[in-house]
Amino acid sequence: MTDADPTHDVVVWGATGVAGRFTAEYLTERYGPEELSLAVGGRNRGKLDDLVADLTRRSDAWNDVPVVVGDATDTESLRDIARNTRVMCTTVGPYTRLGTPLVEACVEAGTDYCDLTGEVNWVRETVDRFHEAAVESGARI
Repeated sequence: MTDADPTHDVVVWGATGVAGRFTAEYLTERYGPEELSLAVGGRNRGKLDDLVADLTRRSDAWNDVPVVVGDATDTESLRDIARNTRVMCTTVGPYTRLGTPLVEACVEAGTDYCDLTGEVNWVRETVDRFHEAAVESGARI
């Protein structure tokens, strides 16, 4: 993690997909903005804005949820997002194709990373490739 405080405690990456939506709903139902700095992220600003409108309608506590737009294949945009985030919670798969650049960005930034993959071979490869660098940067993968 950089010396500057990150903008967001948690970014739900892939928030407009089924699992991402459930994750964002769960977090906004259980935590208020005074407890958790949450952002939703993905590649389609319009869909993310629609999700935010739905999340804020469902909750008295949340007046707004910040939106982070990027592309899972654009390493630089992922780095920018990771640098401003404490925990990246991603639901974007398949992880063998779309997960590795985000893990790498999180490791570089010292940002914690979690996902819901069942792609065990990818998990093994990711641990083998990034464990030492993650320990050095303070990222928990």
